[in-house]
Amino acid sequence: MTDLQDANYISSGDRSEGEAKQFLEDVLAREKEMPGGAAQSELTIASGAVTPVSALHTIDTESDDSSDTLDTLAITTLSEGAIVYLWAENAARTVTVQHLNAGADGEVSLAGAANKALSTSTPLVLKRVGVQWVEVRFGDTSALEAQIAERIGSYRFADELTLPDSCLACDGLTIGDGSSGATSRANDDTWPLFEKRWAVGNANGTYAIYDSGGGASTYGANAAADFAAHKRLALPDWHGPNKSLRAADGTDLDVGEVQADGAPDIDATFTEVTAYGSGTATGAVSRTKDQENRPASGSADGRYSYTFAASADDPTYSDSVDEIRVNAIGVLVGIYFR
Repeated sequence: MTDLQDANYISSGDRSEGEAKQFLEDVLAREKEMPGGAAQSELTIASGAVTPVSALHTIDTESDDSSDTLDTLAITTLSEGAIVYLWAENAARTVTVQHLNAGADGEVSLAGAANKALSTSTPLVLKRVGVQWVEVRFGDTSALEAQIAERIGSYRFADELTLPDSCLACDGLTIGDGSSGATSRANDDTWPLFEKRWAVGNANGTYAIYDSGGGASTYGANAAADFAAHKRLALPDWHGPNKSLRAADGTDLDVGEVQADGAPDIDATFTEVTAYGSGTATGAVSRTKDQENRPASGSADGRYSYTFAASADDPTYSDSVDEIRVNAIGVLVGIYFR
């Protein structure tokens, strides 16, 4: 930490070589305090305190506890007016910054005079003012943050071939932390979605959960414990990315793909069909009689219903004839994870 010299200091002919070198070292030290001046690094809380050495830091709990509080940031390493950006190191371990809780140098003054939990995605921005760190508010983003939090776990249906990077495809693959080996996304930023889906899956058993090796597992004590144990949680399966319909023979169709020639068509013939009378139907259709809609009391007749159904025995058109097929609709289904 150093204060820079006044303007024109280095251009003065009175400067010695040693003074000029020291000036350049001071400038370098100040540059390293700026965002991008040094690589982002992790700080671990020790007795409620950390010592920032640059502008960008992630903060982790002491001994990797599930939660911890941050009371002070040292003021001995960064200059007056320095800006620091703080994120949570791990979404499953909660770091709560305390508002003016220490009564000592380096305590934190937060907007709204309320404690604040660090996020893995949105930084807490603090400025050193005297012996305190003061939260910098570049406009109130609470409404936007609430909207983002609310949309996590909701679905996106889009007539397009790609999904935005805030979505994961509903393809039945898995999510988990960076060490989980999850097949859709293995990253700590999946925690908000993992937590929401875990709560539902644990309640009704609809979502499969796996260990880090991909083997079937069971739900643990809570979502944070399973996330920390590197478990994988399955996403919903909407027949895979880029697929939205199944052909009559049960195979998947890619977006824009036409069902292969030779697969069964739906074909049927009706003869002498009346509202309540007799009739016959052949081919890929079944015929049932609804006795609840008889034309008169005691009558054996009823209203017939006919249901189409594909069968491997149905006739197919030859290769020389254009077939009537249903193209898969180009709709992707995604789920928001951030």
